[in-house]
Amino acid sequence: MQALAANLQVEFTADHGTLTFPKDARGADWPGNALVTFDAGPDRPGVRIDASVGGQLEGL
Repeated sequence: MQALAANLQVEFTADHGTLTFPKDARGADWPGNALVTFDAGPDRPGVRIDASVGGQLEGL
């Protein structure tokens, strides 16, 4: 399923999801978009944040 939440692109299934933060959200000027990935695991959920630069990662 795909959705748009407050200008963020969201995609998800029962086991996997992604949330894309645009590189220019809220007036920012990052080199690229940031992607947060959620995965359901047998013991606990997994979350990974991929950002274009360290400052963007810190902001998320």
